[in-house]
Amino acid sequence: MAQWILFGTSRRYLVLNAEMLMKTDTRQNSLEKYRQKIAGGGRNRAAAYELALASGRAHKPGDQISYYIKATPKKVAAYEAAKLASDFDPQNRDENTDYYVAKLDELVKKFGGILTEPKAPKQESLAL
Repeated sequence: MAQWILFGTSRRYLVLNAEMLMKTDTRQNSLEKYRQKIAGGGRNRAAAYELALASGRAHKPGDQISYYIKATPKKVAAYEAAKLASDFDPQNRDENTDYYVAKLDELVKKFGGILTEPKAPKQESLAL
């Protein structure tokens, strides 16, 4: 059964299916290569890799990790607030609504022009 949440802002209310919050990333590199790149400044930290490292399980390139961004008491990087999708508890919701509303706002800014209602064509008359 799908779980629903209500996002509220001063401008609108939007109902989203909880599964829509989840992001799935496919890891391209081994965890060791990721560590090396981080140590060498060759890449930024990423939620999927950080969750894989924290899990203590053996992960390999090509593995997929699904996660969402949980609420935190202060603003932190997304990789620090990531939580495995399998740990999501619909009875004790902890997603970061401010984060997701901001993401939706970014999408509206980016694609808002194509989401507007088409205008009805102006009816012209023929002069005979």
